[in-house]
Amino acid sequence: APDGRWPHGYIPAATRAYPFRLFAGPDDQHILAIDEDSGLLSNGPEGETFFDESGSPSAAITTVMQFLEAHEVGLRAAKDAAALLAKNGLLKPWDISVKRESGTQRIAGLFQIDPLALAQLSGDALATLNAAGGLFLANCQLLSMQHLSLLGELASIHAQAERRAAEAKPLASNNSLDLEFLKSGETLN
Repeated sequence: APDGRWPHGYIPAATRAYPFRLFAGPDDQHILAIDEDSGLLSNGPEGETFFDESGSPSAAITTVMQFLEAHEVGLRAAKDAAALLAKNGLLKPWDISVKRESGTQRIAGLFQIDPLALAQLSGDALATLNAAGGLFLANCQLLSMQHLSLLGELASIHAQAERRAAEAKPLASNNSLDLEFLKSGETLN
């Protein structure tokens, strides 16, 4: 949304973790990176500190690291499961058309589960797929297709917001984005 908030209930992990991100370092160690241009850092007394009195990562930073590391583990598992889906011929191209105020927009480069190929999978291949989490991933994708209309709604919301922003007066320089929701429960939500 124009005010920087995500307009729907589910917030992607990358958005929840912002301005933090993990990068691979030497010896399979993770390096926590911060977008210093995010406007979310300060040198003042407000907010959370990065380090405690002993120089160790603060509780808030430890929570962020644990969240991002768990997310990385999930990403690796999803990539492995997706590779197994592809290896078993269960993915097919999925061209989507989203209706926008300016017309229909095609979204290419996506893939979907082929339900017929999944139904014809041998027992051994199905068991291997299930053990790797691929069957769960396939079922999630098939079930999530019912939410495709949400993409059209998002596109419409963005178009309306852009139109209103173009017509609106500029914000006063003292207005700022309220990011207090990031502090709920001492984790990024």
